[in-house]
Amino acid sequence: MAGQRLTGAAAQAEAMRALAHSRAGIESSLAPFEPKSTFEVWFSTFRGIEELINLPGELRGEPLLEEIVGLALLEMGAVLQALPSIKTGLEFRFSRLVAQRLMRTLVQPCRLESDRGRRAKVCSLQRLP
Repeated sequence: MAGQRLTGAAAQAEAMRALAHSRAGIESSLAPFEPKSTFEVWFSTFRGIEELINLPGELRGEPLLEEIVGLALLEMGAVLQALPSIKTGLEFRFSRLVAQRLMRTLVQPCRLESDRGRRAKVCSLQRLP
């Protein structure tokens, strides 16, 4: 299939196959978790990612954008040191709720990295018995 150009029905069939494969992977990964809280965390994560994607357009030319872009997301010390300034800037520029969502999204990689290798419950999801 690599290097082959697909059009029409063949392209549509390949797209449907890829979507089904992706869906099966997501479903099997999330199956062990409680459905309601899993959806809430999943949705919140996607919303936060979308808001981060939009930040360069919203903060173009502002020092706050440079501070966020320069944040070393996997270094807990650097994140903790930068958070107060970033939080203040986000709350000044956006609503408190938007700032809170962005802050949760910014610290999530650091939290996941610190949980790696331990049996911590990532993102507050609880496994089903």
